[in-house]
Amino acid sequence: MDFYAAVRFEIGDSGAIGVLPGGANFSEEEIDYAAETEGVDIDGDETAQDVGRTGARLLEIASVHWASQPDEVELGPSMEKRSQSKLLAQKASILRDKWGTGSEAGRDRARTAPNYVGVGFTYTTPNN
Repeated sequence: MDFYAAVRFEIGDSGAIGVLPGGANFSEEEIDYAAETEGVDIDGDETAQDVGRTGARLLEIASVHWASQPDEVELGPSMEKRSQSKLLAQKASILRDKWGTGSEAGRDRARTAPNYVGVGFTYTTPNN
């Protein structure tokens, strides 16, 4: 299984329905961004720890996206209360406990790149 497929499988983002609001899947560019912030070099020699840390970062990002969604959904005569944001944050925490956090060097490298892509945004560092 390649790195992207393994990360998607780990976080439940494989198939037609992804973990982002509206059932969207993470793009490969977004997975690259999460891997880079965790200090993971995608070179075909990734470890289970690399997959787990990247997956944790993606779930943290997904949790932020879900935080803006309503917790209560009306389905016919009944009301359903759910918090997808909290569920994703809990899963991210489980992966963090198991696999740890990325290297500070990886996070610093990602933050100081001249232009790096976040989820839906391109950031430019002030030095450029």
